[in-house]
Amino acid sequence: MICSNCGKETADTSEKCPYCGNDLNGTQAAEATGADAKRFCAECGAPLREHLMYCTKCGLKIKRETGNANVQNGQTAAVQGTVLQSVSTPNPQARTPRKTDRTKIGMRQKGILAAVVCVIVIGIAVVAFWKVHSTRQAQAVQETEDFGFFADLDDSELEPQPTEALPHEQPQETQPLSAAPFRMDVAENSAERVENETPKQPETIQLDSRYIRSIEATSELTDSAKTYQAGDVLDGNRETCWCEGVSGTGAGQRLVIEFTQPVVLTEVAFLNGYMKNETVYYNNGKIKSAELETEEGRFEAAFTDWQYEEIANDLYSDRFSFDEPVETQFLSVMILDAKEGAKYEDTCLTELVLWGYVEEAKQAASDYIALYNNLRVQVADAYGSDCEYALYDMDHDDTVELIVSWGTCDADWTNTVYTVTGNGQLVEVGAFYGAVSLYAAENGDGIYSVYGHAGYQQVEWVTKNGDALSVESILSGEIEKDYENDSPILLVGIDEVIAKD
Repeated sequence: MICSNCGKETADTSEKCPYCGNDLNGTQAAEATGADAKRFCAECGAPLREHLMYCTKCGLKIKRETGNANVQNGQTAAVQGTVLQSVSTPNPQARTPRKTDRTKIGMRQKGILAAVVCVIVIGIAVVAFWKVHSTRQAQAVQETEDFGFFADLDDSELEPQPTEALPHEQPQETQPLSAAPFRMDVAENSAERVENETPKQPETIQLDSRYIRSIEATSELTDSAKTYQAGDVLDGNRETCWCEGVSGTGAGQRLVIEFTQPVVLTEVAFLNGYMKNETVYYNNGKIKSAELETEEGRFEAAFTDWQYEEIANDLYSDRFSFDEPVETQFLSVMILDAKEGAKYEDTCLTELVLWGYVEEAKQAASDYIALYNNLRVQVADAYGSDCEYALYDMDHDDTVELIVSWGTCDADWTNTVYTVTGNGQLVEVGAFYGAVSLYAAENGDGIYSVYGHAGYQQVEWVTKNGDALSVESILSGEIEKDYENDSPILLVGIDEVIAKD
């Protein structure tokens, strides 16, 4: 009989199922007919629900057959019509149910996906690397062509060549073209050329009043209002100009500039004509050509006939550059030809600007002479030849100060101290007053300024602290004898050529 609990076949006489212990009650479980008949899995023996194609316990697929081939023991037609049979041959022994490991399936799928992603990433990296490598290789070849390192080699010589291994050494790998070796012979020759090159030219600067001792003209025009003097071409003012003072257009008239020391000229710029306004510009004459004379020769400069509106906002109308820098102590600008104005023949020049440099060695040796002499000339022009000056290093910093003493009387007499900065600028430090005698301070710092009149004397201690001047009174009152010490500071006439001790 068939056990109604586990579906196993047992002996007809058994009262209990030897497999599951089910009470058989001595009846034939297989005699159940119709809807009462139970179905069991041939693999694990679990009861099966109607219409299911898989065992819900072990997952075995169930094969449905029809026919009378397995009808036994007087089974009814209803049972014969539907017999469930496993795809595989049933095993009479109970077997451990087989389970599908879904976790392993998921991990396997994820592993496959990760592998695909890795392959894609590696592929992209390889492509990018190849592009960068190719670009660098092309750049290396281009740089080689640009700098001429391989200009004398053919293509075959550019290919990496195998190197011969030394005894007991492994052959070294050749370098790719992108790491082509540097041509040491060319590099050495380049280094030699650099060492043998001419020293770098000093920085070009505007040669302003610090470097100009004087400017004079062979003639100057004077009218009822003013004199159009030579110095007006250096004042940076469009309201003023130099105008020659002879009849006609002034051919042959000239400006002469004397420098405080030898300078190297590189360029000269002009603001031609009288640029006060448009009417004045057209009414007066302007230079068409001029001769520039220096210690190294003469040079001719041509000027453009500009309309006023074309240069109204420009600093310069014409510029002349020397082919090679010219070293000279003076510059002469002579009118060769000029265009007369609509109203006057007189030729005018509004501004003149010079560029160049001073050689370093000469600059160092003549800083004080160049800068202080220029100031000396200005003082002499302003106050006359009765003024005086002195040189003394007040703070012992190896920079000599210039003390200029000028005035018209005791009431306005001024003593101004100047110094030279590290970048070569002449600056005013400060002033003290009175027609005085000067002495070195007894403690070595600064100077003593001594003023005396009608039995009254005042002694002031003047010191320089950086860019400032400090004045302290140390003696004042009636005295019998004027103060003096063994270290007087000599004041000389403003007309005397300055000399650095």
